Amino acid sequence: MNKRVVGWGFVLAVLFCLCATCSSAQNVTGSIQGTIVDSAGGAVPNASVTISNTDQNIVVRTVTTDEHGEYVVPQLPVGRYSVTVETKGFKKVVHSGIVLNVGDKVAVNFTLVVGTVSEIVSVQSDAVRVIPKVRPHPASSPARSSRSFLSTAATTPNSCFSFPAHPTPVMPTRFFPEPLRQSEPTSSLSKSMAIAAKKTTGRWMARTMWTAAQT
Repeated sequence: MNKRVVGWGFVLAVLFCLCATCSSAQNVTGSIQGTIVDSAGGAVPNASVTISNTDQNIVVRTVTTDEHGEYVVPQLPVGRYSVTVETKGFKKVVHSGIVLNVGDKVAVNFTLVVGTVSEIVSVQSDAVRVIPKVRPHPASSPARSSRSFLSTAATTPNSCFSFPAHPTPVMPTRFFPEPLRQSEPTSSLSKSMAIAAKKTTGRWMARTMWTAAQT
């Protein structure tokens, strides 16, 4: 029983150390990357890239370029580095004085010159470029954009959307219908028909009254 407890304790201790190491490596590391081309601008694939820590005077990692002449060396501890590039048919190039800080992505590019590997070309750190970190910007909503456009247009002088600061209220216009007029006859024929109708009506009323009186 005691042996099992000791065994499990040892396993947990090892896992704890590994987690602590990984966490510290993520917090205090950077990366070096770049592109290697020849004097004509063509990519140089399969070139040997050696990363050395000059503070400790040790070789940290060795990689080769891909078909596009690019290389990436991530998770390097902070410190000072030198990058050495060599390949057949070109002179060896040593880029020294590279300072790597926490979270840096340092671009170290090379332009190789035709020659032998025994010939060495030294480059200082003034050619190093730190890749900036891109921070996403919050996207503005369409409603906020339209409101800002209208507010800007309204306060801009001589704008077709500009409005007075203190607008004068305008009373609505009311429309009242004109009284209907009785149509009047305009032609002589219409007048004659109207007179005849009046006479006929008068005669009918007189006859009706006379008949009623007889009965």
